[in-house]
Amino acid sequence: MLPSRLTFLVKFSLAHCRTITALAVRQTPWPPSPPPAENASLSMMADKCRSMDQLKQIHAQMILTPRIHDTFAASRLLNFCALSTSGDLNYALKLLEHTPTSNLFMWNTVIRALASSSNPFEGLLLYAEMRRRGVVPGIHTFPFVLKACSNMKSVKCCEQVHAHVLKFGLGSDLHVVNGLVRGMLEKEKVMPNDITLLGVLSACCHAGLLDYGRNIFYSMKRVYGIEPKIKHYTCMVDLLGRGGQVLEAEELIKGMVWKADVVIWGALLSACKEYGYIEVAERVVKEIRDLDPHNHAVYVILSNMYAEAGRWEDVMERRKGMKERSLKKTAGWSLMGGDT
Repeated sequence: MLPSRLTFLVKFSLAHCRTITALAVRQTPWPPSPPPAENASLSMMADKCRSMDQLKQIHAQMILTPRIHDTFAASRLLNFCALSTSGDLNYALKLLEHTPTSNLFMWNTVIRALASSSNPFEGLLLYAEMRRRGVVPGIHTFPFVLKACSNMKSVKCCEQVHAHVLKFGLGSDLHVVNGLVRGMLEKEKVMPNDITLLGVLSACCHAGLLDYGRNIFYSMKRVYGIEPKIKHYTCMVDLLGRGGQVLEAEELIKGMVWKADVVIWGALLSACKEYGYIEVAERVVKEIRDLDPHNHAVYVILSNMYAEAGRWEDVMERRKGMKERSLKKTAGWSLMGGDT
């Protein structure tokens, strides 16, 4: 059984999958907008910086001109200092401190670097300093702050950050929620199993989170060492189908190690009906016919698709074939539109 605090956060994550909204908090763009044409030369140099020696020369030029207010150039310099393997995190901190108009992008960058350093607590201290100066955090801030909490293995820290997340109206942002859950997972040393991931995929399916669900599905074996089962494939086919990715869903079924059943073909047929993929539907109906020869509802669905496309000869031929076979309706298929 999952620890109570972890259970709360997992439920919190799934409950908010449906309510992801746009930010109501005003914040600096990510990353900062490019500078005017007259400032482009120095900014281009900053963006192409490859060593600390080059960086310090550009920084000195910014101070002398004076161009220290060029936040785009300063952001590029700070990004190199903080995140490059050839950078210098201490210099990044000085650059942040001495840039008069340091923006949210710059604060986030240094917090990110500190969160992954040998002393992630410094990232929390910098976040506190950012707040002291009145800088409003955004959706890109909290994942880095939570990464610091996670690396510190501190559940209490995650809970305190959660309070800030809610305060700034970011409780429905998926990236932030995932950071909260990840921190709890790592602290409690809980690894998700196939049932946990099936629940996440199901939540993604109902919320229409195609990209996130796709990432979860393809990370099952690579990240967690879990071979997707037929139920995971069915959920993913349903998710792809709801998102209009019918051809991708069909290819996913073809590439399975499992033998496709009526349920997974039915999920694909439902998507075909929704988006008008007649050719795919014809192939799916053949597969279902082989598995369940007495199921007439799939023929009704295909016939209705022909009718919607104005293919009346195909409608008559399909219905004639149904009468000749005296096919009977299969319970449950009327929910997919085969109710005529």
